[in-house]
Amino acid sequence: MSPPPEVISSWIVLPDSRISAVGRSLALSIDINMAMTVIHQPSAIVLLGAAALAVILSGISAGAGERVKPKKTYTVTMEGMKFQPEVLTVVSGDTVVWVNKDLVAHTATAQDGSFDSKLIAPDKSWKLTVRTPGNFAYRCTYHPTMKGTLKVEK
Repeated sequence: MSPPPEVISSWIVLPDSRISAVGRSLALSIDINMAMTVIHQPSAIVLLGAAALAVILSGISAGAGERVKPKKTYTVTMEGMKFQPEVLTVVSGDTVVWVNKDLVAHTATAQDGSFDSKLIAPDKSWKLTVRTPGNFAYRCTYHPTMKGTLKVEK
């Protein structure tokens, strides 16, 4: 793990290892409409001025020019012995909450074994934050005719 940035007055010192994922030309590729001076040293890049703090706080670890999409939460309802919606498309990092509104217990169990809610009692829920892209068929292990598909995109 890299050490945290060292802040000295209006100077922020980042060890090279902290920005290697973004690239050594980090400060040169970001336009924040503020003057910024870059000094290359053998083991660090020094960013001078208020612009340095703005760059760090703007989430530069996501990559120059790359926008971080906000993660969403989706709900799948178990009601009337069905999953609603039956097919749900989400993005990696999103969260899916299965809510049981039936009078009996259900599960949300992936056929490939990648996730299993175990028993979800009536009026209870279970959530999963998805990480792996792909199409995941799932069913209720107690009621095999209850089927759904979770599509996870990058």
